[in-house]
Amino acid sequence: MKCREKPYSIGSIVKVKNCHQAYNLPEGLKEGMPVMVLDFDHGTVTVETDSTEVFEVNMVCVDNGKEFEFEGKWYDENHLLIKKVSGQEVFTPGMNCGSPFMQSH
Repeated sequence: MKCREKPYSIGSIVKVKNCHQAYNLPEGLKEGMPVMVLDFDHGTVTVETDSTEVFEVNMVCVDNGKEFEFEGKWYDENHLLIKKVSGQEVFTPGMNCGSPFMQSH
């Protein structure tokens, strides 16, 4: 089973994450905060909070979840089929694209 970052586009609601070793979130954004994608530009994403504050963040700080390929079709990480196939009741952060399960199926 293959894994990839879930694609997003302008207008998507995503979460932001702090990439401690490389990129910190700007002051005013908190890890896990939902934001709307407004624009993209060479490695950065312009996002807006629900209070209409606008920030520019590095694209590695944008988290839209993961998708897994099963029998030629891509499914959201929380899709019931993916949970059943992986043996997980819910997707956990430890179950990532590099896990042995994802490489062996």
